[in-house]
Order: sequence, then structure tokens, then C-alpha cells
Amino acid sequence: MSIVSTGQRRLLAAAAGAWALYLLVDVAAFAVGHRRTVQLADLVLGTAAAALVVALLWVRAAGPTRERGAWRLFALAWSACCVSELGFDVAQLARGSTVPPGTGLEAGYLVCYVVLFRAVGKLLWPQRAGGGLGHLAESLGLALLAGALVQQFVARPLAATSAQPFAGVSFWVLVAAADVVIAACAAYVAFGARGDPRWWYLAAGMVVVSAGHVAFCIVFLRDVHRPGDGLDLLWTGGLLLVGVAATRPARPVPLRPLSQRSIMAAPALVLPTSVLVLAAGSWWLRLGPEVVLACVAATAAALVRWASAQRELLDLAQYRHEALTDELTGVPNRRALLLELERRIARRRPFTLAVVDLDRFKAVNDGLGHAAGDELLRQVVRRLTTALPGGSLLARLGGDELAAVLPGPDVDLARRGVERAHAALAGSYDLDGHRVHVGASVGLAAFPEHSRTAADLLRLADGAMYAAKAEGGTVRLVTGTTAQHAADSTRAAGDLLRVAQLRTALGMDAGASAADRAAAGRLVLHYQPQVDLRDDAVVGVEALVRWSHPQLGLIAPDDFLPLVERYALVHRLTRWALDAALRTSAAWASDGHDLRVAVNLSASSLRDEELPATVAAALLRHGRPADRLQLEVTESVAMADQHGPGAVLPALGELGVSLSIDDFGTGYSSLAYLREHVFDELKLDRSFVEGIGRDARAEAIATSTVWLAHRLGLRVVAEGIETPAAREHLAALGCDLGQGHLLGRPVPAGELARWLRRRTARVPAARPQAPAVVDLRPGARPAAPAARPAPPREG
Repeated sequence: MSIVSTGQRRLLAAAAGAWALYLLVDVAAFAVGHRRTVQLADLVLGTAAAALVVALLWVRAAGPTRERGAWRLFALAWSACCVSELGFDVAQLARGSTVPPGTGLEAGYLVCYVVLFRAVGKLLWPQRAGGGLGHLAESLGLALLAGALVQQFVARPLAATSAQPFAGVSFWVLVAAADVVIAACAAYVAFGARGDPRWWYLAAGMVVVSAGHVAFCIVFLRDVHRPGDGLDLLWTGGLLLVGVAATRPARPVPLRPLSQRSIMAAPALVLPTSVLVLAAGSWWLRLGPEVVLACVAATAAALVRWASAQRELLDLAQYRHEALTDELTGVPNRRALLLELERRIARRRPFTLAVVDLDRFKAVNDGLGHAAGDELLRQVVRRLTTALPGGSLLARLGGDELAAVLPGPDVDLARRGVERAHAALAGSYDLDGHRVHVGASVGLAAFPEHSRTAADLLRLADGAMYAAKAEGGTVRLVTGTTAQHAADSTRAAGDLLRVAQLRTALGMDAGASAADRAAAGRLVLHYQPQVDLRDDAVVGVEALVRWSHPQLGLIAPDDFLPLVERYALVHRLTRWALDAALRTSAAWASDGHDLRVAVNLSASSLRDEELPATVAAALLRHGRPADRLQLEVTESVAMADQHGPGAVLPALGELGVSLSIDDFGTGYSSLAYLREHVFDELKLDRSFVEGIGRDARAEAIATSTVWLAHRLGLRVVAEGIETPAAREHLAALGCDLGQGHLLGRPVPAGELARWLRRRTARVPAARPQAPAVVDLRPGARPAAPAARPAPPREG
């Protein structure tokens, strides 16, 4: 957002109007040869335009930007200049002639240019905004040296050929020279501002001011200056351009870091030049006393700056050391490692990169505390430093992940060295009286054999490390061809693109364009009906998420849910699915189909302590009773929650939401959590349903599960019903609900609504049927159910 206010623009417009009127009056007065009118215009209109610009600069200096210090100095400098200009105009108008030098009215100019040098310095080096004695000495030394050179080689020769007093010639020559230097500095800033036009206006303004002062210098030296010559119009116009620069919107430019060269530049220039001028004055050059004094003062300022520069260099070295060193272990950090990899790659020096990840480190942190984990890392680093081959560089990437660079083209030799270091890590560690054992997994990638970029080498070594971890903590070298590596990179890039599109589809990217949203597609819910096996009534639906992609078509959840889990999008997806499912459920209820809708929860969702409040808010927002929502968790997820905090499932149950165990029989198969958690429903996995009628063991498991669930007061849903025979057997067993392609495929909400209306119109009310009695004796078979019309197969 721009920091330029409407008030600043109005001040600029008023100043421009005053200067335009000033120009018209001067032109008209010159046309009729009336210098007195020009003097009055200088006093009234020129002062008004300058005062408005100065007011604008003070307003700009109050802006909330890092440049406000520089603009405050600009405002102060031009305020002092305007005071002197006003004094000269009044004195000339009163005297009717030129004011002689030495009246003291020049003091404002002196203040102006000293402050302007400091202001331009802040623009050139904004990271030095803190100022300090050293930076003040730097500005003062440069100004004194420049003044001494101009005085000796420009002002003194001009004064020798002019009838004007020496002091007046020196003063106005120095003013003109200062204008030129400041204009050059402003132009330097403009060239480095990367398209920021403010500094071009500033440079142009200083050039115009310089032109006015140079012109005044010429007429002053020739003794042809008379009051009312119109030269004030130039410097006022230049000041107006400075005001234009102040009202241009700021464009942020990254700060350039201080370097040793920039810190030492000023003293390295000022000190030898001042000494050289003084030495030349003692041998063959006649120096004026003011030049000698200025050179001595510049030398002193350079010495002060030199002393402060040494301190800054020490601080800079310390900052760089800290920026490239891991504070905990004292070894280089990730940034230092990347710099070293880039350096070796640029010099084409072969090396092997090893990425080391500690095993069971989290258990140490959780069991003994982070202080113990920190001490473990320090001990691991000490062992690796000793065990790795000579010349190796060890760095910490972050957490419990380390990296080592082993020089040389022999990858096998590097691998053997890493294997020795890996073995050294296997011993026990003493952590404040506790003996612990941790292992490590190591991945290796070589330059230039496997890749020629630092980023790819890290990625490949990291992938090899995870492969080593999957093997139980070994040392693993990158394998496969370059084409396979490229395919891995392409796949990783594709994953990143799909994650970005998922975020857009979930509404998480507020800055996405219409084209981005169109390319991302949208997430949709398909609904599969759940049918009461006794009376064939549709009592509920399960909401199943799909990704409708414009290029890839309808993507199944198995193809994108791993990305959702990996990139922490689960909570947002769960909230979206809850909201969409309850909105659809409310629409169906208004159409006469008051169905229970089931939404699946992941393990991450059960660790979301805000989930119960989110569910309650969604129910309230869509006006649905809690018993019309069912939340499904897999058996393994439920077990994980039992061993964790376990606060989310009970809180959801207290809301009145129905809780279901999905895929029962495929996970831990623990009966303890059925007693401890208050579930309402158990879903028999399709692997057992498919075996009914042809696999005695599967049928026995299904029979026992139905009996157990009913004894515990749970409803039983059979998943994956594909055949009429399976449906009839499950109904005979007393299974409550069924779900599968025989009863209805997952379809979009609108299609399911039409299916429900057609089904309601043609299916007669079912006759009540007594529940089947299940005999659990060995070899017993369920009684055949009463014949009934087969339900229509829809979708």
C-alpha cells in the first residue's frame, strides 16, 4: 500500500501552482523590464512554493517507512536553505542592491549542504540508518576532503581572476560544487533503484538547483549580478522536483548487505588523499590555510572512521560466523553447507555428500527432555568429527539431520569412510546418568556422478537416507540411472504442483487468479447409500471425496489423500467435507429425505482438539441435528487415539454425533477399545463380506462380529455387498445395514437425489420382518430369509 497521502498530493499541487504563477510573473516582468516585480515575485511566490514543498517533505518524513530518516534530513536541509533564501530576498529588496558576503545569511546554506550529504548517505546505505560517530565521521571526512579539493583547485584560481571578495567566491563555488556532487549521488541512487522513478526526480531536481547556483556563481564572479535576475526561479523549480520525488509511491528494494569493501571505502579514500594533498603543499603546492585546516580535519575524521570500521569489521565477521554456524553444535549450518557445495561445484571438484538422520531421536527428546536431546546431538557431532575421513566437512541441516561432504572422486572410498562413521554412532551415549542407544540412517549422493546441482544432490541424498531408514538404519548410496533421477525430480515437481492446486481448490490461496482456480479444479463429494437390510429403506449415505481436475479427470482419494496428509491439509479438508456434506444433507431433508450422512476422519483429525467445536458449529450453521451426522474412523486410527490423548472421540460423542468404526477386522482387532470408546456402529470390512457363501472362515468371522456388535449395542454395516447372495446371507445373520455396488454406487449429490425420488415412487412399503436368530454353534447355518423383491440396482 502506498504511503503517499491525498494531503501530500494537494501540497504538491499547491506548490506547482505557486511556481507556475511565479514563472508567469517573472516572464511578464522580464518582458517589460521591471526587475522590482521579479524581486517581489521571488519574495512572495518563490517563498510560497518553497514553503509548500518543505511542508510536503516534513509530512513525508512522518511516513512509516525505513526511508523516513532520509526524508527528515531532506526536510531539515531545505528548511535551512529556505530561511537563507528568504533572508537574502528581504535584504536585497530593502537594500536595492546585492547583499555582500559575510552577513551571516549564508549559514542556512551551510547547514543545508551538511545535512543534505547525510541524507544522500542514508539513501545510498539505508542499512546504516542507525548512524553513530563512525558514520558521521565518514560523511564529514568526505565532505571536508571534497571541499578542500574544490577550494584549492577551483575556488582559489577563480578568486585570483575575479574582482569579488575571496570569501564570497569560495562560498558560492563550494555551494555549486556541493550541488553537483549531490546530483551525482542522487543519479547513482536512481541507477541502482531498479525502476524506481523517485530518484530520477530527485536527481533531476538537484541538477536544476545546481544549474541555478552555477549560473549565480558565473554572474557573481563576473560582477554582473543584480537583484531580480530571475535565477531563484531555477532553484525553486529544482526544489519542486524534489517534492515530486517525495510523493512518488515507494517501491521496496532489498537492502544490500554491508561488505568489507563498503566499510573501508571512505577511510581508504579520504586518509591517503588528505595526506597526499598536505605533503604536496609542503613540497611544491601553495595551500591556503583553509585547505590545510580542511585536510587536517578530514584526516582526523578518517582516523575516527578507520577505528570504528575495525570494530564494524569484527562485528561483521562475528555476524557472518554466527549466520553460518549452528549455535548448538558449533558446526556449519545448512546455509554454510549450501555455500560450500556451490563453491565445490563451481570449481568442478568431485565430492560425495552424505545425509545422516538419527534414529529414535524423538524418543530421547520425549522421554528425557530437549536438554538431553541437545546433549545427544553434541556427542554425535563429536563422534562424527573424529570418525569421518580427513578433509570432510560436517554440517547440521536442522533437527537431528546432519550432512557431511567427503572430498574426492572415489565414491566407494567415501562410502567405506561413512560406514566406519556409521558404526561409531552405534555405541551407547551417557545423558545425565541415562545410557541410551541411537542408530543412524545415511544416504549418499556424488558429484558429478549423480547430479550437478546442490539442490538435487541434497534431494537425492535425502531420498537415499529415507531408503536406508526403511531398511532399518543402514548406509545407502543413490541407485538408478540419471533418467530415473530426472523422473523422480519430475514426480516431486508434480507433487508440488498438485499440492498448490489442492490448496487453491480448498480456498486456501486468496491470491489465486481465475486461471489458477480453473486449472485447480474443485473438490466434490460423492455419496453412496446405506440400506437397511430388513426393510430395504435407505437410511444414510457415506460421503466420499473426489477431486474433479480439468486435465486429470475425476481423481480418486487414494491418489491425492497422501499429499493431503503429507502437507498438513487434513484439517482444512475435513472442515470442507463436513460443511459440504451437512449442506447437502439439509437440502435432502427439505426434499423429504432425512438421511444420516457419514464423513470419514483421519488420524490427524483425531489430534485436532478444535474438531468438536468445528463439528458443533457446522451442525448449527446448517440446522442439522447431531444424530444425522456420523463420523467414521478406521480401526487402526481408533486404536491410535486410544493410546494418545483420546479427548476428541469422547467430545464428539458428547455432541450426540454417531461414531462408527470403519474396516473392522483389518486393524489391531482389539476388543478393549470397543468397551472403552462409546461407538454406535461397526462396519464389517469388505474382505469378510466377499467371502460369505463360499469361505467358511470369512462367514464365521462375519457371524461372530455381528453377534458381538449386537451384544455391545452397536449397529452393524456390511461394506462391499456386490451380489444378491451376499446380501441375503448378511440379512439372515442379522446385519443391520448394507453398503456396496449392488445397493448403489457412489454418485454426485444431485444424481443421488434423483435416484431417491425415483426409488421412493416405485418401492412399496416393506413388510416388517423379525430379526434373524443367529446360532453360534459349530457347523450351524443361518436360516434362509423370507423371499422379498430384490432392490433395484441404481447408478
